[in-house]
Amino acid sequence: MKRTLMLFMVLMAVLSCSYESATLYHEYQSTKGGGWSATDTLRFQIPRVRETAEYSFSIGMRLHHTFPYKGLWIVSETRLKNPDVVLRDTILFRTTQDDGMPKGKGVNLQQDEQEYAIFELYRGQKGEVCFYHDMTREVIPAVINVGLKVEQK
Repeated sequence: MKRTLMLFMVLMAVLSCSYESATLYHEYQSTKGGGWSATDTLRFQIPRVRETAEYSFSIGMRLHHTFPYKGLWIVSETRLKNPDVVLRDTILFRTTQDDGMPKGKGVNLQQDEQEYAIFELYRGQKGEVCFYHDMTREVIPAVINVGLKVEQK
């Protein structure tokens, strides 16, 4: 029995070490208690890329059910090194479906992710992605977390 258990543990350790995820980076950051301020830039540090390939960039949102808008305009600034690249884009993060129903999952806290870009990244490259909102209101209420997910295609 001990021998079987030991063999099982070794096998699991080998399998878990050999599995490599397609996700390069996935993190959420919290906004301040009152909502997302126009001066609150969220910064995400992308680690060194393991292999040259196309990568999908997705923005994630966790919103309280009292979020008052059908969408949120967000500016994305991506700065990559080796080779140096600076990319800036404006994203409309839709929070409702065409019929007006909320997108995403959850009851009191709605969570959703949207792909906004595909970039070719090179081995050894690293960088930073910054998000800030581009709405006319100074503080956008009910935005709890903003996230970035970078996955190999």
